[in-house]
Amino acid sequence: MFMTWKGKNATTANVKIVGGYNYFVSMDASGKVYGWGQNNNGQLAQGNTTNYSTPVYMGIDNATDIATGAYYTLVLKEDGTVWSAGYNGNGELGNGTTANKTNFVQVIKTMAKHWII
Repeated sequence: MFMTWKGKNATTANVKIVGGYNYFVSMDASGKVYGWGQNNNGQLAQGNTTNYSTPVYMGIDNATDIATGAYYTLVLKEDGTVWSAGYNGNGELGNGTTANKTNFVQVIKTMAKHWII
């Protein structure tokens, strides 16, 4: 899902919104990332598994793209690094483990040698 949206209290328009399973992640024009909804696997990167009914800042700046799976979030940053958080039972986060992460972990150090499909 791609859409532009500027909420009532937002200072910057969101340039992209993507949806996972019962949660959403948005990126604003400055590259800040926000999320809301179900957070049972830490996919909102808040360091917990608390659900959020309003957008929370996910601690990422300078994002150029965002993506979601069922219970995980991926962020591509301007410097070419890729970050992930959430469910990791089958290695979805790409960090070499199968442990869920409630904060973002760096997956790829630079996109110069990698592609996200």
